[in-house]
Amino acid sequence: MGRYTHQWGKYKKSRRIFYYGMALYLPLGIIPLSIGSYMPEDMHLLPLIIYFMIFVILMIFANIYFRVFKCPRCGDYFFGSPLQILLNFNLHILIDECHHCGLKKYAEDGYDVYTLG
Repeated sequence: MGRYTHQWGKYKKSRRIFYYGMALYLPLGIIPLSIGSYMPEDMHLLPLIIYFMIFVILMIFANIYFRVFKCPRCGDYFFGSPLQILLNFNLHILIDECHHCGLKKYAEDGYDVYTLG
């Protein structure tokens, strides 16, 4: 096991939670929709609206949590400053190295970044 295995494991776990939440959104949306069918006509969408609002809030927090991941080597934000993270909303998925020190994503020891010579 490398020096950074634990930190990368936390990053992968938070990223998995976010993507599983996105995948479960529609299947779980059937529950408030079916509950709403038993409510009066003017309130039948209320459970779905509440479900949507809770889901959006949770996904925003999960997204922020795994996007502000600290680099295991230098301790700075892996994907850049918080302002850069906000401006490049989905581009963090494409970034494969630390914005500050150049550590490759999922590198176990950090020695694979620099070459001798």
